[in-house]
Amino acid sequence: FKPTVRFDGTNDILRSDVASTLLNAAAGCTFIAVTVPRNVAVASQQVVVQISEGATIQNNRASLGQNVTNQGSVYVQERVVDGGATVNQISVAAKVANNTPAIQTGRLSMTGEHKASMWVNGVAASTEADIGVTDGPFSATNSLRNTVGAGPATTPALYFQGDHYELLVYNE
Repeated sequence: FKPTVRFDGTNDILRSDVASTLLNAAAGCTFIAVTVPRNVAVASQQVVVQISEGATIQNNRASLGQNVTNQGSVYVQERVVDGGATVNQISVAAKVANNTPAIQTGRLSMTGEHKASMWVNGVAASTEADIGVTDGPFSATNSLRNTVGAGPATTPALYFQGDHYELLVYNE
């Protein structure tokens, strides 16, 4: 199979600067990404997909990726309040490997449960972790930038190195 997009890890990004209603006032979201990572040993975070908040392009509303602190481990993170300082993240020990297809799934539930869950290749990589947010949905303001393969800011860009085969983002 051929990938939909191949990212080189240095300057490749798919970016939309059109204001987006994706995740506006959503009670949660689920990310599903089918990727083949090419360099999980880099000493930086690698963003698979990120939805920015409505106040600052550099701040994320929700994202899925690979974690800097445990090379190849996966994470999902969120920020409920635009402009808020708190970014809640869960990172799990389950890892993705170089040159190996991976289905990475992250779910954020913002109302009632306040939970985040992760799966790698269909296997639960975490129990529902309390993400400690105030009850309520994501902000209702439009996202300023949505990106695939890197974070929304230019420095650091958090470039992903590898192939993307499929990406799904669901509102709840």
